[in-house]
Amino acid sequence: MRTCKETAALITKASLHRLSLREWLAMNLHLMICHLCRRFKRQNLILSQAARRLLEGRYGQLSAQARRRIDSVIQHADEID
Repeated sequence: MRTCKETAALITKASLHRLSLREWLAMNLHLMICHLCRRFKRQNLILSQAARRLLEGRYGQLSAQARRRIDSVIQHADEID
């Protein structure tokens, strides 16, 4: 059984990339028994949707500097995986 910390990492990874079958099963088995991780997954989804809307311009335009900072963070997250 995965720990909450490991499951949180998988939840975050799943919001950026497709999980392997093994990772997906491990994450979902843990989510079945852990209400805190289920809450984290819902919160992560809300934040991801809000960030996507910002990038799409639904909440107004981001400055070029803000877009570069966001792109930098996303690229750094990709490098960590």
